[in-house]
Amino acid sequence: MSSERTRPPAQLNAEETQQVLKRAAQLERREMDAVEPALDLAEVERIGVEAGLSRDAIQRAFVELRGGALRERPKPGLADALIGPGSVDSQRAVALPPDLARRKLHAILKDELLHPEERQGNRTIWSKTPGLWAAIQRGLNWQGQSAWSAETILSEVTDAPVGTDAHSVVRMEARLGGRAGEITGILAPALAMLPVGIASFFAHTAPEALPFVIGGTGLVTSTVVLAITRAVHGKKLRKLRLAIERVLEKVSGEHEEAL
Repeated sequence: MSSERTRPPAQLNAEETQQVLKRAAQLERREMDAVEPALDLAEVERIGVEAGLSRDAIQRAFVELRGGALRERPKPGLADALIGPGSVDSQRAVALPPDLARRKLHAILKDELLHPEERQGNRTIWSKTPGLWAAIQRGLNWQGQSAWSAETILSEVTDAPVGTDAHSVVRMEARLGGRAGEITGILAPALAMLPVGIASFFAHTAPEALPFVIGGTGLVTSTVVLAITRAVHGKKLRKLRLAIERVLEKVSGEHEEAL
């Protein structure tokens, strides 16, 4: 009998046992993922329709998935937590070919008194159209042009994912600027009251409650400014979203004559 037959079985300590079992579980999951069947869009649509969902909603969700809109977003920063998101975006699948959809989109945005600043591949960066007459039109707000209060506006036209009825995906994003200044404005009352409160604390002739009154006044003022800033910021985002949806609706509208 060989020495290998008589060798005692391998012994594992507690840490080694945990490592082996953990790695075995990883390998098991990897094998299960490898053999997990993939479904095509038609099968997903069939399942969704049977569950009561509309085919149009499923296709729009699929377009958003392929466009990256369903990826988990990073945790909000300080400005997002205090004031709100710094941008708003939306996208729409359309039946027009990309070149035609881009021409139609650009014509609509120019009617919205926006000016193309820079072209980066499929993406175009827009700003407000300069000039006195454009400013007057925005002031009169004949067609909702005053909604474009964003610092930067982006548009992008790409090919629609294979399997959908659309030919193009039109995406728009509006980014608001100036949030750093808004945060400074929120903190300004409290920061302005801080040295006064400290000075009154060490002043022998000042009432004992005065520092707390001064500090509380600064805090209340900053809280009021924060509430006003959040409300104004939220109103801007809502107006921008409505403006973006209005443009996308015009691009995808079948009754609109192709440009």
